Amino acid sequence: SDDGINWTDIGKGTTKTFKKILFDGKRFITFGSDGTTLGASIMTSPNGLTWTEGSAPLHQLNSVAFGNGVYTSIGRASQCRGAIFTSQDLIKWTYVNPITSSTFNSVTYGNNQFVAVGFLGSIISSPDGISWTVRNSGITETLSYINYVNGLFIALSRSSDIVLSSSDAKAWTVSRTGQKQKLHSVTYGNNQFVCVGDKSTIVTSPDAVTWTARASNLP
Repeated sequence: SDDGINWTDIGKGTTKTFKKILFDGKRFITFGSDGTTLGASIMTSPNGLTWTEGSAPLHQLNSVAFGNGVYTSIGRASQCRGAIFTSQDLIKWTYVNPITSSTFNSVTYGNNQFVAVGFLGSIISSPDGISWTVRNSGITETLSYINYVNGLFIALSRSSDIVLSSSDAKAWTVSRTGQKQKLHSVTYGNNQFVCVGDKSTIVTSPDAVTWTARASNLP
């Protein structure tokens, strides 16, 4: 779509399940599962119409982030250990020995660093995707998503209304939306943060601390 309203179906071309998509400045990258227990899949496209299958680490791939010329992927390896891989071309991947056994669900890049979140409130950060530091989230609930928007890292809980925010990934502020539904994603625009979740849940905030529920007007 060119306008976000009118969409063109380009056909599936694959039976693989993709979780997320990102743009690295040159191409679209989507990633997910190849259908096996511990298998990952990556596809790339310069225009969103023609897609080429890339090489992915042979582990459960939950998220990929791009920054400073490096792709960092996170997920799960065997024995439920957290897995981290880095690449400069999406073809050759280098395994990074994780500093924790936690499974990571989401990774983003901002403020000159990668930040990943996961099981039991685990947060780690790295300037290069290779050397990682454990950060204290202040919570024990599993985090399912993180994004860097408007100068803040925003992380979302997998099972509650908790939202974490930080400018440096070191000190985190815990806030609550007051909603019962799980939140899946957050972005920023028009001077406000916006989170969306299950059952058409939408909440907004001017500072990522005080949240207001909004009507989606969906049936």
